[in-house]
Amino acid sequence: MERMILCADGCEAIAHTGFPGLSGPASEIEFINNKFDLLKQIGISHYGGEILVDCHQISKLPNVTFFLNDKPFVLTANDYINMRMVDSRNSTMICTSTFVNSSGDIWILGTPFLNQFYTEFDMENDRVGFAQAK
Repeated sequence: MERMILCADGCEAIAHTGFPGLSGPASEIEFINNKFDLLKQIGISHYGGEILVDCHQISKLPNVTFFLNDKPFVLTANDYINMRMVDSRNSTMICTSTFVNSSGDIWILGTPFLNQFYTEFDMENDRVGFAQAK
């Protein structure tokens, strides 16, 4: 799969511990959700405004890498695809993309990102630091 670069000139992002998704400018999120050739192959449909992905095909989805201050932070499909049970009687699961449109130009890195990395909020120096969780 070819490499896709969004925000080539840099962009702003916030870390949001209470947000259950990964949000960014609509055009870039739509690019992620709709332009992966693999997503087209495994089928995308909409479910209540969410992008639905075949749960059995998650392993075929690519990693997504965020570069923050030139350091790579990699999310696997298991990190950015949300699996949830919709019917416990027959164990019916649905899988949805956690990439959602925002109304502005700022990226919001919610729990799919923050759950994968140690995060330090340095309020005194007005900065946030991330490190690989082991």
